[in-house]
Amino acid sequence: MKFIRDEEIQNLNGDDDLLETKKYANTLKEVIINVGTPFTIGLFGEWGSGKSSIVNTVQNELEKETTQKIKFIKYDAWKYANDSFRRMFLKTIQEELKFDGTKYFESFYVNQTKDNEIKQKFNWKYFFALSGVFLIILLGVPLMNINKDLELTLQAIITFFALFIAFFKNAFSDYKITIQEPLIFAPEQFENIFDDMMSKSLKKYSLFSLAKEWVHGNYYEKDIDKIVIIIDNIDRCDKETAYELLTNIKNFLEREGIIFVVPIDDFALRRHLKEKNNEDSKEADEFLRKFFNVTLKIKHFQSRDLFIFTNDLNKKYELNLQVDTIDIIAKEYATNPRRIIQLLNNLISELKIIEQKYESDFVEKNESLIAKLLIIREEWSCVYKKISEKPHILKNISEDVFAKNKDVLHFMTRTKAISENVDIQVIEKLTSNIDNDLKVSSEILEYINNSEYEKITEYITDDEQYQEIIYYFIEELQKELSRGTFKLGALNRFINIIKLNEIKAIPRDVNSKLYRETSDENILKVIENLSEDDFDRFYKFVDVNQKQGLNYLEKLVVKQYKIVWKDKVVEEATLQDKAKLWTDGLEEYVNNSSNPNFIKLLQEIFVNYYDHFSESPLYDKKWINKDKLQYIVSKELVSYLIDKTDESLENDSFKELLYFSELKIITIEDIKKLFTKLTTDEAEFFETTDLAQAKEELLEDSLSKLKKINQLILEIPLSKVKISSIDRYFKYFNGACPIECKHPQYPNHPQHNQKPIVNIVNEISANVEYQNELLKLYIEVYRATSNKTEVVQYVKTLVSKYPNLEAELFKALINLRDINNLTLKPFFNYLIDFTNTDSNLFNLYERLFIQDGYPKSEKVKEKLSSLIEKYLEEENEDVKNFLINMLKNTSINSVITEIVTSLSTENIVLLPKEIQQLTYDYLCDNDKLFDIEDIEFIKEVLDFDKKYKDCIVKIIVSKLQDGRKLKGALDILEKLKHPTSANKAELCSALEKQKKHKNYGNNVQHYLKKYSCKVK
Repeated sequence: MKFIRDEEIQNLNGDDDLLETKKYANTLKEVIINVGTPFTIGLFGEWGSGKSSIVNTVQNELEKETTQKIKFIKYDAWKYANDSFRRMFLKTIQEELKFDGTKYFESFYVNQTKDNEIKQKFNWKYFFALSGVFLIILLGVPLMNINKDLELTLQAIITFFALFIAFFKNAFSDYKITIQEPLIFAPEQFENIFDDMMSKSLKKYSLFSLAKEWVHGNYYEKDIDKIVIIIDNIDRCDKETAYELLTNIKNFLEREGIIFVVPIDDFALRRHLKEKNNEDSKEADEFLRKFFNVTLKIKHFQSRDLFIFTNDLNKKYELNLQVDTIDIIAKEYATNPRRIIQLLNNLISELKIIEQKYESDFVEKNESLIAKLLIIREEWSCVYKKISEKPHILKNISEDVFAKNKDVLHFMTRTKAISENVDIQVIEKLTSNIDNDLKVSSEILEYINNSEYEKITEYITDDEQYQEIIYYFIEELQKELSRGTFKLGALNRFINIIKLNEIKAIPRDVNSKLYRETSDENILKVIENLSEDDFDRFYKFVDVNQKQGLNYLEKLVVKQYKIVWKDKVVEEATLQDKAKLWTDGLEEYVNNSSNPNFIKLLQEIFVNYYDHFSESPLYDKKWINKDKLQYIVSKELVSYLIDKTDESLENDSFKELLYFSELKIITIEDIKKLFTKLTTDEAEFFETTDLAQAKEELLEDSLSKLKKINQLILEIPLSKVKISSIDRYFKYFNGACPIECKHPQYPNHPQHNQKPIVNIVNEISANVEYQNELLKLYIEVYRATSNKTEVVQYVKTLVSKYPNLEAELFKALINLRDINNLTLKPFFNYLIDFTNTDSNLFNLYERLFIQDGYPKSEKVKEKLSSLIEKYLEEENEDVKNFLINMLKNTSINSVITEIVTSLSTENIVLLPKEIQQLTYDYLCDNDKLFDIEDIEFIKEVLDFDKKYKDCIVKIIVSKLQDGRKLKGALDILEKLKHPTSANKAELCSALEKQKKHKNYGNNVQHYLKKYSCKVK
């Protein structure tokens, strides 16, 4: 077999130009060579009309052009439709012109920061000073004796010029302006980068600039006369993308030296424009006229053109098709070359298939009829289905199936000579071989009857074919049901259907046909004969129906299970009379059902079902899927398991409860019921006189129970159960537990019997494991009861008695906050009183002070004060880190500021730098430094950071104005380095007033001179 390759033609010269489109290529070539730029060309033609071949031909020819250097760049709009047009367009340009990735392309992905400009400001003070000096020298030079003092004069001139340059340099101040450019998606950046690449590649780029780029190693394509950018496949994009692309071209990309060529289906583009802007045809046409400078329209192919094209393909690829076959394909079917190629390839395949079953003479004789049937199947599948069911209608064009569609009627009328004299049996043969979608072939039936279902997937090519197979078996099932073959024929057909459903879910309309024509009674008679091997696929079929809104089977199944398992005790003999599906198939139903509401309908009878199979516990055998247990397990089943749990918590019932707890099916109320059963107010009896042994046994038993109870609580979802509802829970482990020891020989003698009171918490001092388990119990109950506060007292009692538990407590509370998202407010007063510096405790404080909203609490302030004092005493690193972390919160920040500013200046300078800075900021911002007389402290602030210079200068100025504080001002001034011009101006003004001070006048004069103050 020879197939025709459907690919773009790279050059229309020679034998490839079967549709004579070279003329469009020649025209397009001339336009590109001669037109001025910028210019936009539209190449209009429908899908498959050869637009790409025309563009390829022009590119191949013009890139060899010697008089002009023309560069073609193709951008596939559809390929990059899901990405940013601007980024991918520029990336394509960059790659085609061989530009290296530069800083411009980095801005595709990150913001760019750069110095935009440097401005200079003229200093008039320096200018006047310079002018004065210049006049003095100018007037002084003529008075000199040039003969005698020539050497001195030259030195004066040199000195003058040096002075002039120094002054002139200082007459200007530089101000740098820095800007941040956003990502490349900004339109102006897009436009600038495009302009940059175009200008560098086109001929007008200067020789100097080219040399500069060469020196920097940028070897992109240069010296191009014209760049032709082809924007392909716009019509395949959605309307938003198409419109955006066109407007970008028009608004940002039209430049000298640039030609845009847009091959497009103009009808599709007009439709896009109308949908995008709610425009009518005139407005869409007007948009296209404004957008394109010129358009080349590929003419609509006539029947004669397409006949020649098809015939040329027939000859070129040696298909050996008959003239009538070529005629019907070219004239009666296809509207463009691409569709013709597709149909020819399909026809070649069909002819080969039919030839393998019938003689080649049969195929040759009916070749045109095969082509006609193939066209009907491709264009009007519903009509073809009717022809397959009733082949005779192909010979009669007056049939209703043709009259309903004018296109079909016209086609049938024009081609009636091909089929009107053909034998019906020939039509039957051809339809059964051409179309396997609508008939169940003998091969498929054989595979299904042999249970080789996996093989039929090779034959099912689409949904219609699959539906026909199902329809066939439903019809066969109906026939068998009418015959009453519930255990054989009907059962086998039903199994065929549910097995096909496993391969591919049966569509709703097909499934509904089964129920419309089948009674409850008959369905039951069939499904009750299913074997265990078929339970799973049957319930998959039931679930597919349910998802389609067809609850017929699901309701029937639930009803039957309720009937069979309604009694609490179901005798084995009774079950033997029932179908295996009802006695042993409930788990398959539950595991395959996706509707929780239907599963929950069986909760009431699942207790009975579970009890019957209790020798196979769920935790062990897993016969119900984990994700379905929450729907089928009821409170009744949990209560049933609690009742069956023994005091040792060792049997299957308790293990089942543990399993349910892991799956979050157990509640704290359920555990309350269990614990009520396990604990009583009566004394424990021990047949011994050894009280120590009795206590040891009691503790061992209690610890074992505690571990198991903790396992249950661990996975319980948060609830709103009050802590008081499990009060017995805590009394058992914290309260008085009596032990009655009876003498084995004198059990009733009061002198030999003891009833001591044992407090378990007091007895576990040597048992660290018990301590941890008890703490775990409290924490888990706090979590499970949704942070009710009563448990805190139990925690305090335990941890105060056993301080070694503090670290575990802190870790557990952090998990409560971070993992379970529970507030720690109930623990606030308790935790705030701890005095140690455990890092976990500080983590808790962070959560309490910030996350749980206590920043302005007086206790928080007291705690922070004590921690600051602790740091001042011993410089504890953990305390330091905690305080610094606290500064991140505005509210806590203000509290710490309030505390620190009340400290002595000697202590402030000992604090961590971060807190010092916070303090100095506050003192400066609020003019509080004026109130501080500690000169050394002010000098410390000045040394700390130059940003406090302005603040300190104000203090110095204020002290200079007070003669009594002059010494302190001068001491601070001694520390002041590099004051600003503004600072100097302030200081000069203040110093001027103290220049004659009797004690410190000389010091003042020193600073007046140092700061170049103008002395009045």
